[in-house]
Amino acid sequence: MPPKRQPLRIRGPPSDDKPEDSSAVAPDLKAIQIQKRLDERVEKIRTDYLTKVDGVKKRAKGRITALSTKVNQARGKDLSRLVELLHQRQTTQSTIATKLMGLERELGSLRRYFEAGYNVVEKRAAELPDICITHPETGDEEPKGYRSKAAAMP
Repeated sequence: MPPKRQPLRIRGPPSDDKPEDSSAVAPDLKAIQIQKRLDERVEKIRTDYLTKVDGVKKRAKGRITALSTKVNQARGKDLSRLVELLHQRQTTQSTIATKLMGLERELGSLRRYFEAGYNVVEKRAAELPDICITHPETGDEEPKGYRSKAAAMP
């Protein structure tokens, strides 16, 4: 019968509370120096890394802040420009509407004026007696009512 296998015991790192076995070999001085140098190098690399990470974080935060400010300024400018353009458009529309209404009023006034003037001319022409007008060049006579209509028609 084969001998029974003993389970492997994994030893953890030696703790500081328990004294080491006296049978253990004393650590090598050269190994201790190498370990110290490695620890120093690791600590330096770790410190440099953390410094670089902090620098990158600060620069990134600064850049993000600067970009955010620029974006907000651009938005503000664009929005203010948009508001300005909308205001200009409304002002222009209002001005055009006012001018059109003024022109319509003026046109209506001119229409009434010419209608009134035409009516006055027609009324006066109707009141005048039919007088014959003699053309000095031709000597032809024509009634006044006929002449006004003929002069109106080219």
